[in-house]
Amino acid sequence: MNNELWQLYTDQVLMNLSFNNTPLNANTTESLEATWHKIQTSVVSAALKHIPNKKVTLRNFQHIYSAKASYLHHNLKKLGNII
Repeated sequence: MNNELWQLYTDQVLMNLSFNNTPLNANTTESLEATWHKIQTSVVSAALKHIPNKKVTLRNFQHIYSAKASYLHHNLKKLGNII
């Protein structure tokens, strides 16, 4: 995350809060549960939109060991089973 993405996230949260008519003070007729739900929805939707949440790594296990090393390991396991 860089500063630009954090700023976009912050702006999106503020926009979501105003779109959902979320009261920003405690003196309101709306229930605490309803207010909390609006805050949660605003934060989560902005996070899903602007914060990367997946790491993608490519793993190739085919060529970790040479063919000779794999062959030796296989035979060693066989010897261990025989003994």
